[in-house]
Amino acid sequence: GLVEKLKAEKFDVLFTENFDMCGVGLSHVIEPKSFIPVAACAAFGPQLEEFGLPVALSYDPAHYVSHLSVHSIWD
Repeated sequence: GLVEKLKAEKFDVLFTENFDMCGVGLSHVIEPKSFIPVAACAAFGPQLEEFGLPVALSYDPAHYVSHLSVHSIWD
């Protein structure tokens, strides 16, 4: 019932921390007039893709996965 209550509020704006994509999903469900993602840290792969932002060629898409080696042009 919580999502229905939030949708019934007809919010003008939704601010959400985009570290986790749940806020983005919630914005699609409750349909605020405006959606403003905020971040206290650098964005990573899935976040950049969600917002249509290009990923720099030097960007390591798996900086949090130690078993991948993507630190050279050949990798």
